[in-house]
Amino acid sequence: MNQQQNTTIRLLRVLRYNKARIERVIELLSPEKKPIFHIIPFLLHINHRDFPGFLENPNTPKGLSNYSLRQDVTDALQLCFPQNKTLNNLKKIWPHQRLIESIVLMGSIGTIAQSKGSDFDYWVCVDGTRYTQETISLLQKKLSLIEQWADIQHGMEVHFFISQIEKVRVNDFGITDGESSGSAQAVFLKAEFYTTHIVVAGKLPFWWLMPDITSDEEYLAVIDTVKTGESPDPTWFMDLGNLAKLDKK
Repeated sequence: MNQQQNTTIRLLRVLRYNKARIERVIELLSPEKKPIFHIIPFLLHINHRDFPGFLENPNTPKGLSNYSLRQDVTDALQLCFPQNKTLNNLKKIWPHQRLIESIVLMGSIGTIAQSKGSDFDYWVCVDGTRYTQETISLLQKKLSLIEQWADIQHGMEVHFFISQIEKVRVNDFGITDGESSGSAQAVFLKAEFYTTHIVVAGKLPFWWLMPDITSDEEYLAVIDTVKTGESPDPTWFMDLGNLAKLDKK
């Protein structure tokens, strides 16, 4: 069995696991909160005045990589916005550019610790090299509006954390090093992300293709085996760095 076949098998296994965890999240949600879970990625994908999270500024980041409209999302939108005529033709508000790489849940959600009061903590992964300080600020405002809508209208506590992929790759979470033990905190955050994350929509971490205990050299070698147009395709993934670097001394 060659390397490409190995990575494909690993991907299929982890996709099944991720799907099972999403199903568990939904199963444990109350009926009134289930539609919100489906709608949140949609609200990041679009920016339209008929939906929560809208900002007038045309530079507002939107568009979620590899995102498509599923029936469960359509059904949830009909439940939450029954009088919204824009739902009759969503293609007209579909973004041409996609500036959000992935939306990922982390924490107790999807585990045996999930309860009715569990917070929904999302990493919103972006390629910071495509952003200016203005667009980061706009994205934060958009996310804050969605948080407020989920809380006020549906009693669902949602928190978004913008994560710039190129910084996460080197364990940079904006935490100060030194007496605050910032570097150790950063490693802890990445470890927590790895052990609890659920990809809700968008690109997948390259971690998913890696065998256990992968060196930096092996990590890069596996990435080199994926070719555009083949399965697994590199456009499905984001490079958050090698997990071997979590072994902080």
